[in-house]
Amino acid sequence: MKRLLYDRIRIIPARRSLALMVSMLAMILFWLSACSQSDESGRIHSDGAQTNMSFTAPSNLLQARAIVRENLVLEVTIDQQTVEVQPNENGLYVLNTTRPANSFTTVSLVWYELIDGERVPMARASKRLNVGSVASPASLTFFSQEFLTSPYDDDEDGYSNYQERRDGEGNAFKDPNVPDRPPLDVTLNVQLALPSALGDAPAEVRSAVDVQALVDDREIALTRDNDTWSGMAIVTENSEPVTTITFFSDTRRSIFLGTQTIGKNAGGGTTVVFSADAYDVDDYNDDGDDFSNIVEVANGTNPRDSNDPPPDSDGDGVADPQDNCVTIPNTDQADVDSDGIGDACDQVNGLDRDGDGVNNAEDNCPDNANPSQSDVDNDGLGDVCDSLNDDRDGDGINNTADNCPDDANPSQADTDGDGTGDVCDLVNDDPDGDGVLNPEDNCPNTANPSQADTDGDGTGDACDLVNDDPDGDGVLNPDDNCPDTANPTQADTDGDGTGDACDLVNDDPDGDGVL
Repeated sequence: MKRLLYDRIRIIPARRSLALMVSMLAMILFWLSACSQSDESGRIHSDGAQTNMSFTAPSNLLQARAIVRENLVLEVTIDQQTVEVQPNENGLYVLNTTRPANSFTTVSLVWYELIDGERVPMARASKRLNVGSVASPASLTFFSQEFLTSPYDDDEDGYSNYQERRDGEGNAFKDPNVPDRPPLDVTLNVQLALPSALGDAPAEVRSAVDVQALVDDREIALTRDNDTWSGMAIVTENSEPVTTITFFSDTRRSIFLGTQTIGKNAGGGTTVVFSADAYDVDDYNDDGDDFSNIVEVANGTNPRDSNDPPPDSDGDGVADPQDNCVTIPNTDQADVDSDGIGDACDQVNGLDRDGDGVNNAEDNCPDNANPSQSDVDNDGLGDVCDSLNDDRDGDGINNTADNCPDDANPSQADTDGDGTGDVCDLVNDDPDGDGVLNPEDNCPNTANPSQADTDGDGTGDACDLVNDDPDGDGVLNPDDNCPDTANPTQADTDGDGTGDACDLVNDDPDGDGVL
């Protein structure tokens, strides 16, 4: 008979784990990012008349080096009846069946790989299904991280079938000499907190709660410290142990309150953490009323008697002790100002649904916070909720006619005439706006529409810092007897070197040659 890897897990008194736990705290943040429960591997929907199941192979099997996707077969067991499911044309493993309404059953899945005509087990998972009814359908989701791989070790070498196929060892799962060294033992620390739904329950209710921790289906010892527990187990290095936490109302373990499963590569030792909000509590509702078991236990009512529900004055499905608006239905429990009073009955922020400080009656976006109340197109709808904003930049010109719809430019200036306004034109061919494009403009950054260049040096007069003929008479300054006054003839009747045009003292004003 093949040996399961359960005997590789040793239960260690949790009190010895404290020092090791401290050393492992640095790994917790890594777990938070790496062990998301978003990797769905299958879903079951049941309304009492029909139970529909659809599965895909767990992602860890699909990523294994040697496992052939097309050779994977699923075996589904419900109430000791087992059915083999083959993939359809879309690669989904689909099974439809019927179950009695409002009953409970266990759904067990085993994934096999067909290798040389042999069915080799790779992974398994089991979950409790609340069948539900037509009026109150139920659903159940399987995640890749929930599948156990370590129980299957055909060659009894301490490495699971999955591990040997994952590492690309081919048929090593049949050979106890591959790998050529025995596996090492490493520590798996487990830390968990009381479900948040019990946070406000009476002390006697919280203290009565019992919890079970399974590592690869083997229960480990836990030590309790108020509303937290801790424990540890020894697992195989680089294996992928699955830890399942289940809460019960008391030590009889007959009333389920919530559960959660995390699968994580053990590496050289790791820590698995279950936070107060991590648990699935809604699937446990033994009497089929509007309240889950954990809500009824927290409120002191019988979770197996639908005639003994928790008080719910407004009938919104939220028990009065947990309801932030006891007299007004508000299933969503919205509370924008987080003052503990639901928006539906908050006389302060009930008038301001979006909590932006502007009352609903005056708010141009009552459901979207916009304290500035900006409304660039003045249509009465604030910008944050205006799906048809006709003037995004608020310059008074509608988007369809605006040559810069996202940059205010009320003048619509477009000096190069390319249809893109100057304020948003990254390539403006006439930045000085004199009507002469840059390639031909002798002063590209200074307006000079005449392009005057009196000294003919290629730089227009408007921007020529050194102009050799400022009076524009065609005579350069070094030779001009009136450099600042035009005198193209250079007339100098008194011969004193100063041209007549600028000679304030002309000794021969009549020009007869006699001073």
